[in-house]
Amino acid sequence: MVALIPARGGSEGVPRKNLVDVGGMTLMERAIQSANECSYISSVVVSSDDQEILDLAQRGGATPLVRPEELASGTARAEGVVEHFLTTPLGSTLAVSDVIVYLQPTSPFRSSSHVTASLEAMFKAQADSLVSVKDVTEHPAKIVTVDAEGMIQSAPYGADSSANRQQLPSLHYPTGAIYAFTVESFRREQKIPIFGALPFLMRGRDSLDIDNPDDLMIARAVADYAHL
Repeated sequence: MVALIPARGGSEGVPRKNLVDVGGMTLMERAIQSANECSYISSVVVSSDDQEILDLAQRGGATPLVRPEELASGTARAEGVVEHFLTTPLGSTLAVSDVIVYLQPTSPFRSSSHVTASLEAMFKAQADSLVSVKDVTEHPAKIVTVDAEGMIQSAPYGADSSANRQQLPSLHYPTGAIYAFTVESFRREQKIPIFGALPFLMRGRDSLDIDNPDDLMIARAVADYAHL
């Protein structure tokens, strides 16, 4: 089983985001640690266009994989990163039933225990793909809109803005912390499988994703407060 960590050098929201420090470790180091400490994972690969990140990956016990420039832009998609990995010597030798665990560094509080538990849930369910999710706290059924006169009205997609939470259907949001999928399921979908995947529920704090400076500030505060 292989962990694939995507870590390009650029970032629009937080400069050099994958190398920023949270709780005494860079996001890259946290991602590598979460994979290295999972007994089910035999290889950890870091895909990057940035030499500093590739050097850090190697020092951390991961295999550095140079990512082509065209797959390192802000518009590059995850499936391109996976496709490129599958053309490499390690990726091309994987069987269709082998599992790739895709771990984005921007989830600093995803730990090896989360990765291990998610894979065990996947094995137990005999699922070929898994996606980490969190509960939706602001239910879209309660959303309202403002009309041309500036007054609140029911939104077209809002069911009942006064409904109790217990009356509304359960909804979840993909966190981006953990994606696990077989090579076969990826080939079938031509992308990371989400619809039809097994959900792995994570707490809100553990699901924190760093996308902008405010997220980074919150993550550092959480790491300091909870000693993470």
